Amino acid sequence: MKGVEELRKPACRPIAFAVAGAGAGTLVERDPQIPSLLESLVDPLSRGDRIAIADGPARAPAPLADELTGRQTPVSHTKVAHLAAGQ
Repeated sequence: MKGVEELRKPACRPIAFAVAGAGAGTLVERDPQIPSLLESLVDPLSRGDRIAIADGPARAPAPLADELTGRQTPVSHTKVAHLAAGQ
């Protein structure tokens, strides 16, 4: 009868599902100063022009990300590009 009892038991533990809202949150939610820091690094002549961040090597996302990371605000160049595009 032991074999029958084993067949009645579940084969594995139930799967745990993710709970809505239980993640780490967005980068801006965790560090709300990032958009203003990014804005302060952009050339004053191009302020207000979100597309200008991606124009030219001096305003490319990678150097801006490096500068923010150097200021103890680690952020990827991809995230800088997304913030610049308003996403």
